[in-house]
Amino acid sequence: GKVSLSTLTGGVSGNIEMETGVSSGGASGVITLNTGKSAGGKGGSITLSVGDGDTGVGGDILASAGTSTAEAGTTGGTISLQSGESALTSSGDISMVTPNAGNAGISGNIAFASGVSSSGNTGTVQLTTGNSAGGKGGSITLSVGDGDTDVGGDITVNAGQTTAVSKAGGVVAIQSGGSTNGRSGKVSLSTL
Repeated sequence: GKVSLSTLTGGVSGNIEMETGVSSGGASGVITLNTGKSAGGKGGSITLSVGDGDTGVGGDILASAGTSTAEAGTTGGTISLQSGESALTSSGDISMVTPNAGNAGISGNIAFASGVSSSGNTGTVQLTTGNSAGGKGGSITLSVGDGDTDVGGDITVNAGQTTAVSKAGGVVAIQSGGSTNGRSGKVSLSTL
């Protein structure tokens, strides 16, 4: 059967809130959303979608992990996105895409950034593909879309600056892959 939670239509529709109580002596409660397993078909989906707006910006989806105010040695909460595993074929994809722009706008941005650190190193942004035991390792492609009324887009790689005394700025290193039985890969720089 179906279980439905909804608020009525009105000038401003009502809210639906799910939250656990505050804990004074341990971990607070967990909210779990799970669909059941299927023995003869596809597993059920979980969909998070926001309604459209016709006089303002569209609604937001915000995923925020918990903050820790404990002493040194503890970290804030983690946000983990993982696609589904397959016992026989490929694992699932993770896709992050902004939609096409309207007639008088630009398509949305996708930003990856680590936070500022007041004491120690800042976090790392890492793009890595997995190793392959029976084929070619996965590729990482950086490409810029074409333009038809202005110059083409740029790709900029900058290492970090430093204001420390007698310390060097960051390094930009480009290295091809090694080979245990053949020759190493090629590094190619060219213009069209």
